[in-house]
Amino acid sequence: MQEEESKAKARAAFIKRKDREEEVKRMARINEYRKEQILERIYMDDERVHRLKEERSNLINARHDLRARIGTQKARINSAFEKVKTGHSNPNELKKLQNQVVRSTIAKSEQRPTSVNARQPHRKNSFKGIRKKTRSTKRRKENKNTRNAIPLGEAVEKVKELRSNLYSELISVIEQE
Repeated sequence: MQEEESKAKARAAFIKRKDREEEVKRMARINEYRKEQILERIYMDDERVHRLKEERSNLINARHDLRARIGTQKARINSAFEKVKTGHSNPNELKKLQNQVVRSTIAKSEQRPTSVNARQPHRKNSFKGIRKKTRSTKRRKENKNTRNAIPLGEAVEKVKELRSNLYSELISVIEQE
Protein backbone atom coordinates (compact mmCIF):
# COMPACT_ATOMS: atom_id res chain seq x y z
CA MET A 1 0.00 0.00 0.00
CA GLN A 2 2.75 2.40 0.86
CA GLU A 3 4.50 1.30 -2.29
CA GLU A 4 1.44 2.16 -4.37
CA GLU A 5 1.13 5.53 -2.66
CA SER A 6 4.82 6.28 -3.21
CA LYS A 7 4.53 5.17 -6.87
CA ALA A 8 1.44 7.36 -7.27
CA LYS A 9 3.26 10.31 -5.66
CA ALA A 10 6.29 9.70 -7.86
CA ARG A 11 4.05 9.53 -10.96
CA ALA A 12 2.26 12.72 -9.91
CA ALA A 13 5.60 14.46 -9.31
CA PHE A 14 6.88 13.21 -12.68
CA ILE A 15 3.75 14.45 -14.48
CA LYS A 16 3.94 17.77 -12.65
CA ARG A 17 7.62 18.17 -13.62
CA LYS A 18 6.84 17.33 -17.29
CA ASP A 19 3.96 19.84 -17.24
CA ARG A 20 6.32 22.51 -15.89
CA GLU A 21 8.92 21.71 -18.57
CA GLU A 22 6.28 21.92 -21.32
CA GLU A 23 5.00 25.19 -19.85
CA VAL A 24 8.54 26.62 -19.81
CA LYS A 25 9.07 25.53 -23.45
CA ARG A 26 5.70 26.98 -24.45
CA MET A 27 6.51 30.30 -22.75
CA ALA A 28 9.92 30.36 -24.48
CA ARG A 29 8.22 29.88 -27.87
CA ILE A 30 5.72 32.64 -27.06
CA ASN A 31 8.51 34.99 -25.99
CA GLU A 32 10.49 34.21 -29.15
CA TYR A 33 7.43 34.91 -31.31
CA ARG A 34 6.81 38.22 -29.51
CA LYS A 35 10.48 39.14 -29.91
CA GLU A 36 10.30 38.48 -33.66
CA GLN A 37 7.12 40.54 -33.94
CA ILE A 38 8.69 43.45 -32.09
CA LEU A 39 11.84 43.30 -34.22
CA GLU A 40 9.75 43.23 -37.38
CA ARG A 41 7.72 46.20 -36.17
CA ILE A 42 10.93 48.11 -35.37
CA TYR A 43 12.29 47.32 -38.84
CA MET A 44 9.05 48.48 -40.50
CA ASP A 45 9.01 51.67 -38.42
CA ASP A 46 12.62 52.40 -39.34
CA GLU A 47 11.84 51.85 -42.99
CA ARG A 48 8.81 54.14 -42.74
CA VAL A 49 10.84 56.84 -41.00
CA HIS A 50 13.53 56.62 -43.67
CA ARG A 51 10.91 56.88 -46.42
CA LEU A 52 9.26 59.86 -44.72
CA LYS A 53 12.61 61.62 -44.31
CA GLU A 54 13.38 61.05 -47.96
CA GLU A 55 9.96 62.33 -48.98
CA ARG A 56 10.36 65.40 -46.75
CA SER A 57 13.79 66.08 -48.22
CA ASN A 58 12.43 65.76 -51.76
CA LEU A 59 9.55 68.06 -50.89
CA ILE A 60 11.87 70.68 -49.39
CA ASN A 61 14.09 70.51 -52.48
CA ALA A 62 11.06 70.83 -54.75
CA ARG A 63 9.81 73.84 -52.80
CA HIS A 64 13.26 75.43 -52.97
CA ASP A 65 13.40 74.88 -56.73
CA LEU A 66 9.89 76.25 -57.09
CA ARG A 67 10.76 79.38 -55.10
CA ALA A 68 13.85 79.94 -57.23
CA ARG A 69 11.89 79.42 -60.47
CA ILE A 70 9.11 81.75 -59.30
CA GLY A 71 11.69 84.36 -58.31
CA THR A 72 13.32 84.31 -61.74
CA GLN A 73 9.93 84.40 -63.48
CA LYS A 74 8.86 87.30 -61.29
CA ALA A 75 12.07 89.18 -62.06
CA ARG A 76 11.60 88.58 -65.79
CA ILE A 77 8.00 89.77 -65.67
CA ASN A 78 8.89 92.83 -63.59
CA SER A 79 11.68 93.81 -65.96
CA ALA A 80 9.38 93.30 -68.97
CA PHE A 81 6.68 95.32 -67.23
CA GLU A 82 9.15 98.14 -66.55
CA LYS A 83 10.30 98.10 -70.18
CA VAL A 84 6.70 98.33 -71.39
CA LYS A 85 5.97 101.02 -68.81
CA THR A 86 8.91 103.14 -69.91
CA GLY A 87 8.06 102.58 -73.56
CA HIS A 88 11.16 100.54 -74.44
CA SER A 89 9.16 97.45 -75.30
CA ASN A 90 5.91 96.37 -76.92
CA PRO A 91 3.04 95.07 -74.70
CA ASN A 92 2.93 92.01 -76.92
CA GLU A 93 6.34 91.06 -75.54
CA LEU A 94 4.77 90.87 -72.09
CA LYS A 95 2.03 88.61 -73.48
CA LYS A 96 4.68 86.34 -75.01
CA LEU A 97 6.51 86.22 -71.70
CA GLN A 98 3.27 85.40 -69.92
CA ASN A 99 2.60 82.51 -72.30
CA GLN A 100 6.15 81.21 -71.84
CA VAL A 101 5.84 81.30 -68.06
CA VAL A 102 2.47 79.54 -68.10
CA ARG A 103 3.77 76.86 -70.50
CA SER A 104 6.91 76.25 -68.45
CA THR A 105 4.83 76.05 -65.25
CA ILE A 106 2.51 73.50 -66.84
CA ALA A 107 5.43 71.46 -68.15
CA LYS A 108 7.21 71.47 -64.76
CA SER A 109 4.07 70.49 -62.85
CA GLU A 110 3.37 67.59 -65.21
CA GLN A 111 6.93 66.24 -64.85
CA ARG A 112 6.93 65.95 -61.06
CA PRO A 113 5.19 63.06 -59.35
CA THR A 114 2.74 64.06 -56.63
CA SER A 115 4.86 62.50 -53.88
CA VAL A 116 7.44 59.84 -53.13
CA ASN A 117 4.62 57.43 -52.33
CA ALA A 118 3.33 57.79 -55.88
CA ARG A 119 6.52 56.10 -57.06
CA GLN A 120 6.44 53.32 -54.49
CA PRO A 121 3.97 50.44 -54.40
CA HIS A 122 1.53 50.41 -51.53
CA ARG A 123 2.55 48.14 -48.69
CA LYS A 124 0.06 46.58 -46.39
CA ASN A 125 0.71 47.25 -42.76
CA SER A 126 1.15 43.81 -41.27
CA PHE A 127 0.67 45.24 -37.79
CA LYS A 128 -2.67 46.81 -38.46
CA GLY A 129 -4.78 46.69 -35.36
CA ILE A 130 -1.89 45.78 -33.05
CA ARG A 131 -1.10 49.29 -31.87
CA LYS A 132 -3.27 50.69 -29.17
CA LYS A 133 -5.43 53.51 -30.42
CA THR A 134 -4.77 56.52 -28.26
CA ARG A 135 -6.60 59.80 -28.18
CA SER A 136 -3.96 61.44 -30.35
CA THR A 137 -4.28 58.86 -33.13
CA LYS A 138 -8.05 59.14 -32.96
CA ARG A 139 -7.75 62.93 -33.23
CA ARG A 140 -5.36 62.59 -36.16
CA LYS A 141 -7.82 60.35 -37.95
CA GLU A 142 -10.67 62.78 -37.24
CA ASN A 143 -8.59 65.69 -38.51
CA LYS A 144 -7.58 63.72 -41.58
CA ASN A 145 -11.20 62.95 -42.36
CA THR A 146 -12.40 66.51 -41.79
CA ARG A 147 -9.68 68.34 -43.70
CA ASN A 148 -10.80 70.19 -46.78
CA ALA A 149 -7.59 69.56 -48.66
CA ILE A 150 -7.45 70.30 -52.36
CA PRO A 151 -5.88 67.51 -54.40
CA LEU A 152 -2.54 68.44 -55.97
CA GLY A 153 -3.88 68.41 -59.53
CA GLU A 154 -6.67 70.82 -58.65
CA ALA A 155 -4.24 73.05 -56.75
CA VAL A 156 -1.93 73.22 -59.77
CA GLU A 157 -4.88 74.09 -62.01
CA LYS A 158 -5.99 76.79 -59.55
CA VAL A 159 -2.47 78.28 -59.47
CA LYS A 160 -2.36 78.29 -63.28
CA GLU A 161 -5.74 79.98 -63.42
CA LEU A 162 -4.70 82.63 -60.87
CA ARG A 163 -1.44 83.30 -62.71
CA SER A 164 -3.14 83.68 -66.06
CA ASN A 165 -5.69 86.06 -64.48
CA LEU A 166 -2.86 88.06 -62.93
CA TYR A 167 -0.96 88.23 -66.21
CA SER A 168 -4.04 89.26 -68.18
CA GLU A 169 -4.79 91.99 -65.61
CA LEU A 170 -1.18 93.14 -65.84
CA ILE A 171 -1.37 93.31 -69.62
CA SER A 172 -4.67 95.19 -69.54
CA VAL A 173 -3.16 97.74 -67.12
CA ILE A 174 -0.14 98.14 -69.39
CA GLU A 175 -2.32 98.57 -72.47
CA GLN A 176 -4.41 101.21 -70.69
CA GLU A 177 -1.29 103.23 -69.86
